[in-house]
Amino acid sequence: METEYESQSLLLGLRYNFFDAKYGVQDADGDGVADEADQCPGTPRGVQVDSVGCPLDGDKDGVADYLDKCPNTPAGEEVDAQGCSLDGDGDGVVDADDMCPDTPAGTEVMSNGCGGEQSVVLRGVNFELNSAQLTVNAETILDGVAATLSSSPGFNVELQGHTDSMGSDSYNMNLSQNRAKSVKNYLVNQGVESGRLTARGYGEEQPIASNDTAEGRAENRRVELKVLGEQDVMVDEVYMPATEEPMEEESSVVDAQVEDYEPAADLEEEESVEESYEYDYDPAAEIEEEEYEYDYEYEP
Repeated sequence: METEYESQSLLLGLRYNFFDAKYGVQDADGDGVADEADQCPGTPRGVQVDSVGCPLDGDKDGVADYLDKCPNTPAGEEVDAQGCSLDGDGDGVVDADDMCPDTPAGTEVMSNGCGGEQSVVLRGVNFELNSAQLTVNAETILDGVAATLSSSPGFNVELQGHTDSMGSDSYNMNLSQNRAKSVKNYLVNQGVESGRLTARGYGEEQPIASNDTAEGRAENRRVELKVLGEQDVMVDEVYMPATEEPMEEESSVVDAQVEDYEPAADLEEEESVEESYEYDYDPAAEIEEEEYEYDYEYEP
């Protein structure tokens, strides 16, 4: 039995075939648009077209409606050849909503695309030299994280700060905690509920690469997002030495350079440094009115 769509298409084709014969108008694909104006001259018979002869694409995803298996894809979302949102890891959660886009095949995931307590390294979330101030690029990445968290309100996360091994344990622990807190503050300012986020610093305790090379240290300086389920209770366990001023909840984020370390920046002008370093630690930052004792020997 013919559908209304098929009937209309048939009548449209007959109409223009009649005009072709009577007035000499050429319409090779019979879509109702003359060949001289048809920008899609090979349209299959019966397919509805627009004023320039191209198949309709209601959701504007680049896949014509007659081929689109997901005709209501949200605007701007990347799709496959069938017009459906991409799902890179094949876990059943489209990439746009997937907080864990690299989940191993076969892993059972939650509605946000993550397995139980799965961690994701937030690549590109960098900070100013020896501080917790986010770079502009980091803010851009976190804007996307905030949007994903907002679309998955049933899940909580732990924001984990990590450093390389340069510097004392207490210095690194405090720096990692402040950086995790800075990320939390930014996400809260973007509309994510504070109660869903835990900021925790791990210092140098959990390296993912060797600290013997610049490349390895760069990998170890990171922020990870650990996805927790609804049942997990969120409690902030903040490491903050008594000698350190706590970060303000509304701490500002500013444009800064990605490089983590340059000891020459804090030395007196008359002192010279022949080498520059590529890690987090600035020895001068730990000096407190000549009362601080280094945990190791350091010679600028």
